Amino acid sequence: STNLIFSSLQGFSSLYQSQHAAVPAVDPEVERTLLYTLSVSDIRGINRKNVGELALPVGAYLFSRHGEKPAVPVTVVYSDTLEDAMQKLIGGKIHRVWVTDAQGHVEGVVTASDILTQFSLYNFSEQTSK
Repeated sequence: STNLIFSSLQGFSSLYQSQHAAVPAVDPEVERTLLYTLSVSDIRGINRKNVGELALPVGAYLFSRHGEKPAVPVTVVYSDTLEDAMQKLIGGKIHRVWVTDAQGHVEGVVTASDILTQFSLYNFSEQTSK
């Protein structure tokens, strides 16, 4: 995860180190409380003229990139079913659903790729290791 007050550059560094396509941007006051998502797609459009935006805190950066307000992340809790997660992914046309506890603290993430991999007859792990 990345803290909302960290620089965006730190956030993207955390993203790179996690080897995921997104990390949760969490509340600096209440650790692990999900507020937004920082995704690889959020770096789109950065060029020499606006590279300085990466020095902005993650929260300010997301607001500057998305206009008014970044989308609220979609979540499920442990008591939700896989079907619930799949419905949110498909119905929302989104890439990920964050798994939170009852207090809204991020515990994990479920992606469409995770689900497809579990139901696929194709062994993706053999192909990626070659």
